[in-house]
Amino acid sequence: MRGQVNAGVFLHRYGRADDTINHGDGPSPDELLRAKWMRAGSCRGDEKYRWFGQPNTLKSLRAAAICRECPVRQMCLASALVFGEEFGVWGGLNPVERRPLHRRLALGETLGSVLRSVLNGERRAA
Repeated sequence: MRGQVNAGVFLHRYGRADDTINHGDGPSPDELLRAKWMRAGSCRGDEKYRWFGQPNTLKSLRAAAICRECPVRQMCLASALVFGEEFGVWGGLNPVERRPLHRRLALGETLGSVLRSVLNGERRAA
């Protein structure tokens, strides 16, 4: 997802899908780029600042609660994982909570499997 350009300095390629992810039965990058699912999000039209608070603050916890009831939660979380979103609440998870999911994907677990485990409440750390 990101390349090291100097010792300790990383370059993140925003807007580009991580091509090392095994999508399995999860959504493809092309599906994630379609705006149709985004228009159905519970966050649509809401104040953007709510979704980008510091992890585990009241603001981000409220955002995550809204996400848990969202009809496009799976697509939103998949998008954050595939495109390496480093900030904000996506699919009900903040960046700290998404980190173990990135590790699982890096170890070859399919995107579909990771998404199912989160949606079923089974957050496993790698």
